[in-house]
Amino acid sequence: SESQANFVWFDLPSPDVEDDVVAGLAERGVLVRAGRALGKPGALRVTYGTAAQNDKFLGALRELL
Repeated sequence: SESQANFVWFDLPSPDVEDDVVAGLAERGVLVRAGRALGKPGALRVTYGTAAQNDKFLGALRELL
């Protein structure tokens, strides 16, 4: 059956960068959930958005990594 989830997990290169990436995304107007707070350190929980919102997230993530 098809997934009904409205979010995806993004694994970061290291749990050590999680706080900086979450803060850097927020500075760029992109809000995500830190994985550590949800029991998955070193990851981001990202809710799907519009194509433009998803592109904004990916662009900001590329700048930070």
